[in-house]
Order: sequence, then structure tokens, then C-alpha cells
Amino acid sequence: MIKGVHHIAISTNNLDGLLHFYRDLLGMKAVNDVSQWRDDKLMDNITGLQDTRGSGIILRPAGF
Repeated sequence: MIKGVHHIAISTNNLDGLLHFYRDLLGMKAVNDVSQWRDDKLMDNITGLQDTRGSGIILRPAGF
């Protein structure tokens, strides 16, 4: 039985479009500003790739 969910990660090549949908249309709130990384060995290890770069943001449903 599932008792809860810690987080859900969604990958996209269009962060602006994703933010428009989840933040602007569904009303989710940004917990932090957009973070960006490049040449980050930790992220390379997590993804199993080299020279990764990306952006991320944490969103929370309204009311939480």
C-alpha cells in the first residue's frame, strides 16, 4: 500500500512551458528560484553522463 509521495520529477526540454502549465494554469507555487548547473560532477554522477547541464525548480501544490 502506498502511504505517501515524497516528490515527482518531470524532465522536459521546455521549462518555460512546464512552468506555464503547472504554475500558471494549475496554480502550483514555486518553492525556490530556477537553479541551473553546468560542469557539476555530482549531477554527472547522478545521471551517469559527462558534462551535464540543466535547470530545475521545485513546485508545490497551492495550500501546502
